[in-house]
Formats: sequence, structure tokens, C-alpha cells
Amino acid sequence: MSPLHRVEAEKARAAAQAHDDAHSQVQDEVSRILSVERAVAHESLQQAVMRERISTEDEKLRAQLYHLPTVAPDGSSHPEHFSFRPPPHLDSSPRQADYQYPATKSPSN
Repeated sequence: MSPLHRVEAEKARAAAQAHDDAHSQVQDEVSRILSVERAVAHESLQQAVMRERISTEDEKLRAQLYHLPTVAPDGSSHPEHFSFRPPPHLDSSPRQADYQYPATKSPSN
């Protein structure tokens, strides 16, 4: 093999090696970026799950709070005889009282 062919062959080998190295660097960078994006997506998903758990627990607690057995002024404990209003710190609309009872009819003689 002539020295010219050896130089050309070495140039071709070096170019192929440089191409392979660049391709490897691109793959490594893409892999790194995808890994970061997966981690961010996983963290975002975990935060969404935690928000949903907190919201569900809050909803359960509010349901328990609003459905506590209460006695109406006439002594009954039937829910249709009264309605519960949430405490002011949990309700955004202003109310004069936490409870509203229906008007009672006086017995006829």
C-alpha cells in the first residue's frame, strides 16, 4: 500500500471515528435530556397525586363535618327539618347564622 493510500485510509478512519464519536455524544445528550424530562414528569405526576389525595381527604372531612347528626329546634334529627351552613372560615358567602331552620307551624286548636 502506498503512503498516499495509507494517509487516505487514516483520514477515512479518523473521519469515521469522529462521526461515531459525534453520534455517541448526540445520543448521550438526548438520553440525558429525556431522563431529565422523565424525572420532571414523574415529579409533576407525584405532585398531582398528592394534590388529589389532599383534595379527597379535605372533601371527606368536609362531608363528615357537614353531615354530623344535629337536633332541630323541634327535637327531630331528620335532615329535611334543617340545613347546615358551613362555618364562615370554610364558606365564602356571608351568612347571619350557621343553621337555617324552616318555619314551624303553630298547632291549630
